[in-house]
Amino acid sequence: MNINKAITYSLLAHIRNSGTLIKGPVDVFVPLVKRILYILSKQGVSKGESIMEIKNCFDKNYLIDIPIPVLSIILERIASDANKSENGGFQLFIDKSFLIKDYVFDEFEEQLKSSQCEAEKVQELFLEFCKVSNYPIKDKTSIFDFIDKSKVSISKYLANVTAKNNHDYTIEAKFVEFFKPIDFAYNFIKKVYLGSILSCYLEYKTESIQINIELVLDTNFVVSLLDLNTPESTHTCNKLLEIGAKQGYKFTVLNDTIEETQSLLKHKANNFNSVFLQSRINPEDIYNACVRKKLNSNDLDRIGDNLESELNKKGVYVLPNTTKYRNSAKISKEYESLKMVRNSDKSALHDTIALHYVRERRGKKIADFEKVNCWFVHNSNSHESDFKGKDTNLLGGNQPETIKGDELLNILWLSNPAITKNIGDDDVAEIGLSSLVAFSLNETLPKTAVIRELEDNIQKYADQEISDNDIILVSTRIVNRQLKNIQELNNLANLDSTAFVDRLKREAETQRNVEAQKHESLAKFMNQLQKQMLSLKSTEMDYNNQIKTSAEREKFIENEANAKVAILEQRLLAEKEERIKNENKVREEKRNLLINKEVKWWRTKSIIEFVGCLCVFIILILCALWKSNWDFIEATRYIRDNIVISLVVTIFSLIFSGIVINSLSLKYRNYSNIEAFKRNIQIPDELKEIKMT
Repeated sequence: MNINKAITYSLLAHIRNSGTLIKGPVDVFVPLVKRILYILSKQGVSKGESIMEIKNCFDKNYLIDIPIPVLSIILERIASDANKSENGGFQLFIDKSFLIKDYVFDEFEEQLKSSQCEAEKVQELFLEFCKVSNYPIKDKTSIFDFIDKSKVSISKYLANVTAKNNHDYTIEAKFVEFFKPIDFAYNFIKKVYLGSILSCYLEYKTESIQINIELVLDTNFVVSLLDLNTPESTHTCNKLLEIGAKQGYKFTVLNDTIEETQSLLKHKANNFNSVFLQSRINPEDIYNACVRKKLNSNDLDRIGDNLESELNKKGVYVLPNTTKYRNSAKISKEYESLKMVRNSDKSALHDTIALHYVRERRGKKIADFEKVNCWFVHNSNSHESDFKGKDTNLLGGNQPETIKGDELLNILWLSNPAITKNIGDDDVAEIGLSSLVAFSLNETLPKTAVIRELEDNIQKYADQEISDNDIILVSTRIVNRQLKNIQELNNLANLDSTAFVDRLKREAETQRNVEAQKHESLAKFMNQLQKQMLSLKSTEMDYNNQIKTSAEREKFIENEANAKVAILEQRLLAEKEERIKNENKVREEKRNLLINKEVKWWRTKSIIEFVGCLCVFIILILCALWKSNWDFIEATRYIRDNIVISLVVTIFSLIFSGIVINSLSLKYRNYSNIEAFKRNIQIPDELKEIKMT
């Protein structure tokens, strides 16, 4: 894998970790596509006849083959948002032609530069590690190809792609294992791993994944659940059960698996004190877990006796009757194939029974991963767990019956964003890399039966003549693939025990010299690495100090600017207040004139009423005097005797005294009434007081 691809994967992980808008499967790729539009815009590309031009640029920059339908969805989303943004325009038309106008997106440029430096540094360390380990370096040897293996493995399920890769990744696995305690290298490796898994979104639509799934657990999975494997394997299996339980999965174990596991534990208990070489070569061996947990043979017997109840506590239920599947398995081609690769016919039959059970549960051949309702789940990192390409490969594009626990966990992590609440990105990376390293280290090891035969021969012919330390050295040569033809050693033991012992001693001495030389090389490498780490820390400190100094300078300048702005704002505010104050004075004068005018007219109306009423009253009296020849007494009598006139005068007198006179009193004498009238006067907006804001 090119370093550019590692940088892309690192960027994908960064986007996922930092993005607050990552909701769907393709969201993580949106920034990558935006950056391509920015690159095209900088190159002067303003339009295109087809989005293939964008795809070609994407593939070239990121070394990822983005499918046209996925790219189209992303571009439509970008186009719908582009006109709302200030970063420039992008238009996508119905015929998939497009326009780019001054598109700007440089959000991740600094992160890309940082990722490039990290990728180059990790690759440089890997090449140095190869030299120290006397591993031949080829032109395209890259640590990142090894990390990409997990994506290839998952792709066989998601995209019906079976990759053939015969490369031995032992040195890459040892590099990852060696650098696990060194944060700056291992953290970048984890980011690249996560990015490689995230890139699987382009191959598979996970929205419709099957949820009513049954997981049939293999023997090695059960052993891991009992914490009799490596801690990493136990963590993986427990995490899968935890996630699956929340998804409503059903966990099943065949009665044959219970019997096989109990038989395995019994065998280990019986040979507890006579096995040494196997545990040195295979880190997954039960004996290593016994050393770690301080268990003895009696503990193994006890665990075997309580196996079914322990599994029930974990929500795993036993399928008691498998006679039907056993009968069909015995006459199947799979059984004949598995007998050639399993440690025993019984083990081969067990796996064949599981395959037949899974096929019946599925009901038919299934091509799409998301439609599978039943899996035979194993957790073995041994190459002996493989079906040698016959039955696990995607024949005719159909899904296999088996899947590794960590691969299923990765796919579940991809399929449902809610799962990230139960398993974080760091968990996914740790689990995946641990499994990848373990499988790669075990992939080219001799079969367990061959190792067991060698151990028997050592105990039989060399027990008194070769030391435990020499056996450890021989096991190291086997683990390091420096001693490959173990069967040849076993044949030699049967033919000539003396030559067998001499050969073991020579191999031990050779390894002793190799380790002395390697120890010296590793010491130099570690010293060099420590110097580089100190240099990196020093550079980081200098950079941080520069940032701090720059930040302080920027803060000082910012404070100065803020102070000047504050003074200017205060001055402008004072001027504004003065203008408003003066304007309010003018408005108040005009407002008072308006109010006085309204009050004056209000009072004038009552005076007019008073005068009008007084005039009418005088006219009535004059009319009565005229009728009485200007005799006042006769006029009074006339008014009194004339009922109509008397009634008019009475009513008019009541109105005059009760309304008109009272109205004059209220408008000239009653202060509260006068103020109430003033408050109800409608003031125009241009005369209202201006409020300070």
